[in-house]
Amino acid sequence: MRIRIVAAVLTVGLTVLSVRGAHAQGADVPDPGFLDTNGDGIDGDAAHAIFVDRLSGTDGNPGTRAQPKQTITAGIAAALVPPRKDVYVSKGNL
Repeated sequence: MRIRIVAAVLTVGLTVLSVRGAHAQGADVPDPGFLDTNGDGIDGDAAHAIFVDRLSGTDGNPGTRAQPKQTITAGIAAALVPPRKDVYVSKGNL
């Protein structure tokens, strides 16, 4: 299994790992310009995201912004469950 890293560290302190593969044309996907083209507050699509925060997260959480996972391993495992999602990793405190 391969995981493609889509973007480096974002200005809000997130790193994005894409496990969704090809994105639908016109979708808000993580990009080097950090553009939030769908207005959900992140570069990418919050509806197709798993959030990871090592400081405030718990691996038993669902991986939302309000309840992030704690480890990248748990975030990737959750993202691989269909429909696949992108993983947003924070340096701490989303």
